[in-house]
Parts: sequence; structure tokens; C-alpha cells
Amino acid sequence: MSDSDGVKEPFMEMFQEKLERVMDPVADFVGREKHIIAIRDTMIAVIPFTVIGGIALLLACPPVTDEMLAGGNVFYDFMALWSTWATANASILMTPYDLTLGCLSLYVAFGIGYYLAKSYGKNGLLYGLSCLVCFFAASGAIDLSTSTIPVAVLGSKSVFGAMVNSIIVVEISRVFEDKNVTIHLPEQVPSNIAAPFNVIISSAFCIFLLTIVNSLVTSASGASLTMLVYTALIPLINVSNTIGGVLLLAFLVQLFWFFGIHASVVLSIAQPIMLANIASNAEAYAAGQPIPFVFADGVTGAFGICIANLAIVILMCVVCRSAQVKSIGRLSIVPLLFEITEPFVFGTPVILNPYFFIPFVIVPDINLLVYCLLANVGAIGKIFVELPWTTPAPIWAWLSIGSIAGLVFFVVMFIVDLFIDMPFICAYDKKMLAEENEGVVENA
Repeated sequence: MSDSDGVKEPFMEMFQEKLERVMDPVADFVGREKHIIAIRDTMIAVIPFTVIGGIALLLACPPVTDEMLAGGNVFYDFMALWSTWATANASILMTPYDLTLGCLSLYVAFGIGYYLAKSYGKNGLLYGLSCLVCFFAASGAIDLSTSTIPVAVLGSKSVFGAMVNSIIVVEISRVFEDKNVTIHLPEQVPSNIAAPFNVIISSAFCIFLLTIVNSLVTSASGASLTMLVYTALIPLINVSNTIGGVLLLAFLVQLFWFFGIHASVVLSIAQPIMLANIASNAEAYAAGQPIPFVFADGVTGAFGICIANLAIVILMCVVCRSAQVKSIGRLSIVPLLFEITEPFVFGTPVILNPYFFIPFVIVPDINLLVYCLLANVGAIGKIFVELPWTTPAPIWAWLSIGSIAGLVFFVVMFIVDLFIDMPFICAYDKKMLAEENEGVVENA
């Protein structure tokens, strides 16, 4: 071992100890906090519906330009035909979108009520339904004059209000049930029949309370309770929707992985904002308006982390001579294409490996910085389509913004990353090759 390695290892160990001293309590709190867990589990549960809504939106609103509509080649003719078909069937194609992303706050209200109640050992279904009804009361979503429920009230801007609503309703209902403020039925009554009576009083209290408060708030401010929650969070949303916000998230995700801490600690906090933003982007795209948010679900992976990680493993396969490095690289390519990082991170290992700090932690931010600058000037699109998280990263970059520019960006930055990473990966390969040769000599 060289002197430089001897210096690096104690430094990294000291830095890891200090980081763990700071982050372990945070990670432990996030991992045990019932409200954060309920929000996280709900956001995961609604992903299939956001994917369906995103695909339906892309089908109904194809990304075509006036030049494409004029035809002239096979691709342009196909896009023009797609546009004509989508226009003729818009009402049918937009229905899945309206039922999924258009009503996202409904599913969030029920999901958080369900998961939070279950964490307290309560009836998740009944609490979830109570939260759903109370959301209608808090949002004023039902237009009594026309007996309709405008879909616009149930979309992305009501998601944060739905979260707050469900947390309040569950906490109030839990107190009622724990204090036995319920309707008690004889023991002979089956439990499935008696259970709903446990939430009648608490549900009635919450429904009437939120209806009255929402009526007063609406009269005074012109906005519902759920819209007030959204308005209060606008500064936070605006801060996150900056280049600094995107870069900070990617940096923390990779830094946590570098020290062996699962990135879900960071993502569980950021995901509600990112999911609400991608729903807002979809609404803007459907309305033909400029897409507002660069800080949307999937941006750090598709346009930053996945590109950087894939460049590293390709170099490990092509440039490196160490048998161990090459084998780990080959084993990691396919999982990384599908955004599965564990074989690469733990197999290399990347954790506390100083050779990988810049390629693994810093380079993704370089990719994202370029993407954000291009997105802010309109040179590349912003994400408005949610896709399954295992979608191959280059395809994700293409379809999520509805433009081949996403794939072009992925390829160009991948090539740039190869040149940035090469000195570090070659240095690591040289070290590993020397260790392998020493092992051969010792065994001879």
C-alpha cells in the first residue's frame, strides 16, 4: 500500500464517522416517522396510475411540430398521421389521463389515510375512506350549483392539501378511537359489521369541521383549504424548481450511496414534490401551455445519475485490464440500464472508494447542470410523462420529455462522461491490476 493510500483511508474513515454521526439520527428518524413513511408508501402506490396517465397523455397529445405536420418523409408522415388520429380520438384518449393524473389528489388522500392508520394498528380501509370524504369537504370540490366535481380541483395542486387533510383526519380519528369516543355495539355483532361504527363519530366530526372551516376560509380568501396549503408551499416548490435544487438532490443521493446509505432517505422527502410537479407538467402539456417544472420525478436519474453510472461501467468493461473490474462492469451493465444500481455500487465497491468520488458523485451534477441550462432556455423539454422506473434509461430520457432530444442529450453526455471518468477509472484499474499481479506472484 502506498503512502497516499495510507493517508486516504484514515481520512475517508474519519469523514465517514463524522457523516454517520450526523446522518444516522436523520436516517433513523425518517425510517421510523409514521407520517413520512405513509407519504412515501402512498407515492409508490400511485406510480402505476401516473404511468398510465402519462402514456395516455402522450398518445393524445403527440409531440409534433408544424414541419412534421407538413410531411415529406416516412417519419414526418407517421407523426402527421398520429396527430390526426389523436385529434379525432382526443376525448377517448384523454379519459385515462383524467382518471389518473387528473384525480391524483383523491388517491393520495385515500392512500395516506390507509397507510397511516395501518401504522397505528387501525382499520386502514375505513380511515382511508374517511380521509377521502373529508378531502371533498376541505377542497370544496363538489359544485352544488351544478352537481358536478370539476377534475381540475382534484389534480396536482391539491396533492399537498390532500396530504395535510389525511394526516389531520387520521390523527383526530385515532384520538377518538383511543378514548373510546365511538358507537359500541354488543359483542355478539360480527367484527366486520361493528368496525365501521368505530369511525362514525370521528368521521362526522371531521367532515363537519372541515366543511365549516373551508366555507369560512373560502369566503374570506376565495380559495379552499387545500389551495391555501398549496399557496403556502409555493416558496418551497419554487426553491426546489431551480438548478441548485436539482443539483443538490442528485448530489445528496449519490453522496449517500457513496457512504453506503440507501438513497431512499433523501428521495422519500423529495418525492412528493417531484410527483406533484410532474402532474403539473402533464396538465400544462395537455393544455398547450409551457411546462413549468424542471424538478420533476425522474429528472436526476434520466439526465444525470444513469448517464454517469453507465459511462463508468462501460469504461470498466472496455478500458480496464483487471479481471475483477471487468467482471463487475459486465455484471452491472444490464441492471444499470434498468436503473438498478446495487450490483454496481456494492460489487465494485463504490462505497468509500476515493477513485469513484468524482465519477460517481460529481459527474451526475455536471450532466444535470447542462440539462437544466438547456431546459431553462427551451433547447430541450422538461419531463411530463411518468414511466415505470425500470424503463431503460435512454428510452426514459426520450419518452419522458416526448422528444428525441432527450435521447440525443443522453448519448452526448454519455460520451462526455467517458472522457471525464477515464483518468479515474484507469487509475483504479492500475491499482486493482497491481493487487491481482501481487496475488499471482504470492501463489506461485
